[in-house]
Amino acid sequence: MFLYTIPFFITLVSIFAFDINGYKKGKIIVWAFLYIYLLLLIGFRYRVGGDTINYMGYYEWQSDLENYQFTFGDIMQPGYNFLCAVTKSISPDFYVFQLLHSFIVNTLLFIFISKNTKYIFSALFVFFFMSYMNFTCEVMRESIAALIFAFLYKPLIQKKWMIYYLGVTLCMMFHLSAFILIIFPFLTWIKFNRKYLLLLICISLGMFFLNRVLILTQNVLIIGDKIADYTNETTHGLLVDSLKLLRLGLFPILFALLIKFGCHRKIMFENPIALLGLFGFMAFFNPVIFGRVINYLIIFFTLSFSFEIISLIKSCKSNLRHNAITLSLFFFILYGSGYTMYKVYQLYTPYSSIFNPVNYDRNIFNK
Repeated sequence: MFLYTIPFFITLVSIFAFDINGYKKGKIIVWAFLYIYLLLLIGFRYRVGGDTINYMGYYEWQSDLENYQFTFGDIMQPGYNFLCAVTKSISPDFYVFQLLHSFIVNTLLFIFISKNTKYIFSALFVFFFMSYMNFTCEVMRESIAALIFAFLYKPLIQKKWMIYYLGVTLCMMFHLSAFILIIFPFLTWIKFNRKYLLLLICISLGMFFLNRVLILTQNVLIIGDKIADYTNETTHGLLVDSLKLLRLGLFPILFALLIKFGCHRKIMFENPIALLGLFGFMAFFNPVIFGRVINYLIIFFTLSFSFEIISLIKSCKSNLRHNAITLSLFFFILYGSGYTMYKVYQLYTPYSSIFNPVNYDRNIFNK
């Protein structure tokens, strides 16, 4: 646990020192330290994360570069298989792949944050709470696709379709859920306005007929097989799904409405957050399918939320500061509770590294 508190504490202190008070000296050094620390912490972990253990088992059967074949017919997508082939050619040990994956994910994450907000430590802190362990230790293929998509947002709004769809193709090399990104150019009109409420109501009603519609797609090559599997697992339990609806649907929507209409401020990444709210609602009805789309949008919310909170805290109006603090406390309680639900924190604690490997039981659902 101590190894997790180090970046947590440093990032928290840095928020007050650099983001709020505006100190410049040492900012780059602290940012670089956090990048290197997290890269190594995640890269050298041993059996930390539920899906990590599954990936470790599959890695034993991965081919090296000499035997690598480009195909979508495998269980994993060709981009992920290629990364495994590269590291498998270096060493049969899974930690070599973990290091490469940690390098890719952390590099993309830190660069995107640096280029899109001036409150970098606040954005990283919020991302810690929402998705960092999920991105690095669970959805290891999809996290690469999601972070690649983050860099495609600019070509998307600039209507540079060649760049955008080449990027989407690259995303699909790592996870087939990126297929949904094909339709995103047709959804850029969705913003927080009167039409949004009507759209939300229509989608919520339409979700009741979801499985009947999905059955029609089961004959589609590759994707149909995946959807056929997912339609058989449409819920994680009413309480869990309801809390996810609050975290991924209601809270982002209420936050955006408060900022746009309550504080009369322009929302950073308004369209992705609006889509996050819609897919958050759809995930309530089918979390397995639509919950995956959330991973492509969550980073935009983390940057927007952290930017607005710090901006309001630095405001000269006391009521705005109080609202920001209240919203922050609600955020940390709401999203922090996600780790206590079913003792999810046991997937990541106690921490174990390859230098002192301990085989902790991470199967939280059988405890």
